[in-house]
Formats: sequence, structure tokens, C-alpha cells
Amino acid sequence: SSFWKTEADAEAALNGMYSRFRNDIPVHSWMYWYEARTGNIAPGLQSGGVGSYIDNNLTSNMNNANWQPFYKIVSSANSIIQYVPTIDFSNEVKKNEILAQAYFIRAYSYFNLTRIWGEVPIVTAFIDSDTHPQLYPSKSSVENVFELIKQDINQAEELYNSDRTTDNTRVSRAAILMLKAEIYSWLSKVHSEGDEALNVADSAIEEVLTFSYDLLDDYAMVFSDDYNNEIIFSIHHDLLENANPIPVGVSHTLQFSDLFYENYRNRTENDKRAEVISEDMELGSNNFRWTNKFMGELNGNVRAFTSNTLVYRFSEALLFKAEILAERSMVSESVEILNRVVARAYGNPSFYADNISVDELKTLILEERIIEFAGEAKSWFDLIRFGEVFNRVPSLSGRENDNEGNILYMPVHHSVFSTNPNIEQTPGFD
Repeated sequence: SSFWKTEADAEAALNGMYSRFRNDIPVHSWMYWYEARTGNIAPGLQSGGVGSYIDNNLTSNMNNANWQPFYKIVSSANSIIQYVPTIDFSNEVKKNEILAQAYFIRAYSYFNLTRIWGEVPIVTAFIDSDTHPQLYPSKSSVENVFELIKQDINQAEELYNSDRTTDNTRVSRAAILMLKAEIYSWLSKVHSEGDEALNVADSAIEEVLTFSYDLLDDYAMVFSDDYNNEIIFSIHHDLLENANPIPVGVSHTLQFSDLFYENYRNRTENDKRAEVISEDMELGSNNFRWTNKFMGELNGNVRAFTSNTLVYRFSEALLFKAEILAERSMVSESVEILNRVVARAYGNPSFYADNISVDELKTLILEERIIEFAGEAKSWFDLIRFGEVFNRVPSLSGRENDNEGNILYMPVHHSVFSTNPNIEQTPGFD
């Protein structure tokens, strides 16, 4: 009764939402959800249960089978969406931008929830009592979840009208449009919404390309400065607040696999990204491949892993555009943009020729995405979106019908059922 009265209350709630977004979904979880199932990851010094992800044999007792972290973030976004409209602001633009950021975070959360688990509960209200009608929701269909996602991302776009580039740890219009492009590319290619969805994705990316972002000349510099002009949206980490562990590191449970080295990292001689992506470290008789992307800072003699988690970079905007053009069989135009991205890697602005087939082009775009964003939690959903997941992931070969056709989803964590008796397990899992 004493909160949600002033602009300061709204700003505090916004800061709280970002804090929850950072803390409740640590980057280690991102790697399990978005990378570990691809075949590009191997166990590090400790297994950490990653073997089950690599083998795509998931069970309901795995920590990362729990969707609770996403719903904590959804709860924060819901509170802003529900209460900020009741507050009087001296500047309506500021009010709208706070709401836009909450709609983005909710859309982002549900987009990942439904891609990871399929059917999931929809909660759009802030649960403020133990008698609230949305306290024990049942699952909703994937189609209904995507309807909410579409509504939310469109609402975010409508409310955030400024094209200025801001602190990249805050949602901007460019970040909203990047998420919109990713959502509609997924709908076009995975959910058969075809040209109509692809056109929406293209319109979003076209606007991003008009902003003042650009590629850095040096790939390594992208990861040495958290606030460079290539980063569109990231998650803030700070020495005094929250330190971000290296996602693929020798001291952790994950490293890059032989498959990743053979098919991607070492696929092209003299790729300038290779030593930034990873290097080998000999420990006794073992060789470990750890990343140089997220090295943080030295605090005295101790390294603090304070690098921000990258969500969207300008290189991805270009690769989204190349992908859309490839879907339209516009080979020359697509190759031109693809070459713009890889020129800094290969030192050649015309590395790829345009006398290739559409299928060859799509393969190149997928492979360049896997290399460009190695360790940045993109590859799992890229493989699904490009329709290559059963072809390129060894542990999924011939398993399209496993788990009643739900092998690409995760089971629901067993603790969820005691919390909410209305939830049912993902079909095909125990």
C-alpha cells in the first residue's frame, strides 16, 4: 500500500527487475540451456552433470530443468506492467520507456521458456496474494504463448520510440527490434509462419541497421570493452555487485569439444577469431580448451570475472539480415552482408563468392554464426532454427521421434509438481 506511488518507486522496481534478470539466470545456466546440447561442448575439469546434456538424455531432477528463475523475472516484469500505469510521471516518455523495458523482459522470458519447455504456464498478473486466480496456472499451448510474446514485443516497440543508443545494459529500441527479429525469424522457420513472419523480422532488422552501431575492426576488442559500439544489449556485471564466471573455462564444468574444433574453430586457416574464442591449456596429461572472451579484470592478484553477458551484438543484426535474404533466395545480397561480418576474421572483404546455391549459403551463415558467437549461448537455437539440429548434433542422430517427438524440449523439474499440482510433465518424459 505504500509502494507504487512515485516515479522513484517505478525506477526502483525497474532496477530490481534488471538485478533479478542478472542474478536469477546466471550465465552458467545460459550455457546449459543454449549451448551444452549442441555437441560443441565437452566436460571440463568437473562433469557438473553436463554429460546428460551432451548426450541429450535429460531428466526432471536436473537443476536447470527448473523454470522457476524465468518466472521470478516474469513476476518482476508483471509488477511493473500492472502498477506503473497508475503512477503520475512528469515525463510520459520516461514512463513509457520503463513499461517498454518490462514488456521486453517478459517477451524475452516467455520466448525462452517456450523454446526450452514447449507448453508453459502463462502468468501476466503480479501475484499479490495466496488467493490470486493465477497462482496455480496450468500450461498453455505453444501457440498461445507466442500470441503473448507477439503482443508484448509489439507493445515494447510501440512504447519505446526513441532511436538513441543508450547504456547497453538497459533495453533500448534497438534491443527490442533485435528480439522482435529473432522471434519472427523463429516463427517463420520453426513454426511455419512463412513469409509474413519473415517480413516482420526483416522490417525490425532494417531499422536496427539504421542506428549508429557498427562492427569493431578487431574481434578481440568486442570482449575487452563492455561498452563498445558493437554491443546492442548486455547484462551488467560489476566487481562490487555480481561477478560473472567464464562460461567455457578450465576451472569450470564446460569446455569446447573436439567436434567444435574440427567443424568450426579450425575450419578456416588463419581465422583471427580462433585464439579469442579459445586456447588450449595443458594440466598434467590433460588438455583443456578455455575461452578468452570473458576475461573480466584483475583485482590485485586475483582475476574477477566481471565481463558483461552479451545478449545482442551488431554482428548478429547483420547475420539476421543475411539469413533473411537467404530465405528469399537473394544470394548475392546475402553474401555481401555475410562478407561484411567475416572480413575482420579472414582479412578479405570478398571472402565468399556469390556463385553458390541457396542451400550452400544457408550452411555458411549457420556455421559463421556458430563461430562468431562461440560461447555466447546462441548455437542450440540456431541449429533448431536452421533445421540442422538432428544432422549436426551426434547424440540426436535418428532421434526425431524420441520422447514422443519432444526430444528437443526439456522435462519439467520434479519440484514444480509439488509447488503447483496443475502442472503436467513434458510429454515423453518421466
